[in-house]
Amino acid sequence: MRMEAVGDLGQIARQIQRDMAQDVTIAVTAATRGAVTDMRQEIGRAFPASRRIATLVTGKAEPSQPNRFDLNAAGRVYGRGGKLSTWPAPLWAQAFGARIAPSRRQALAVPTQRVPRDGRNRALTPAEVETRFGQKLEFVPAGRFGKAACLVLTDRPLTRAGRVGRRREHARRKPNPVVMFWLIRSATLRPRFDPVEVMTRWAGMVPDLIDRAKRARESVQGSAR
Repeated sequence: MRMEAVGDLGQIARQIQRDMAQDVTIAVTAATRGAVTDMRQEIGRAFPASRRIATLVTGKAEPSQPNRFDLNAAGRVYGRGGKLSTWPAPLWAQAFGARIAPSRRQALAVPTQRVPRDGRNRALTPAEVETRFGQKLEFVPAGRFGKAACLVLTDRPLTRAGRVGRRREHARRKPNPVVMFWLIRSATLRPRFDPVEVMTRWAGMVPDLIDRAKRARESVQGSAR
């Protein structure tokens, strides 16, 4: 007995390849979207006070055109403002950690809780503080208020809420200087979320997603017959 294939073998092979390309593309697209969602959730937990920073992470699967499939489909997760293969510096630092050191200035000015914030909930810079309060910050060397040097406002009391009050130049008893910024040589940022773990986890799910896409396709093809 001899077994022979029924139909055009070339056409059958091409159809199998198209079906496989469809399954792979759908799976990679789903994995990319899942990785973006999980990474945004991790960033949201790391930065609960910010609603926008999580949206800096986005992703893209190729091919992205409708009804375009490829066995070599690939997905990328990246930060808005960066290229497809890179992340913006702030996100990269928060993901992998970084050491921050001044390039031209001699120290970093770290704001204290006394420093007001702007409309975007960011602490004012030393120059902005001087503009806000209409006076120069005074430099105090290390050892007087702590181990680090600092920038202070003088002749200003603290309110009951802990905020800097109005200046009192002729008060009988001058209030203590208010520490506005600590001056440090460098700062180390610890990683606050792990994009590698997220991407590795979703990459490991691709085979299962391919199998799901295959079953869904075969179900649709079976019902169409």
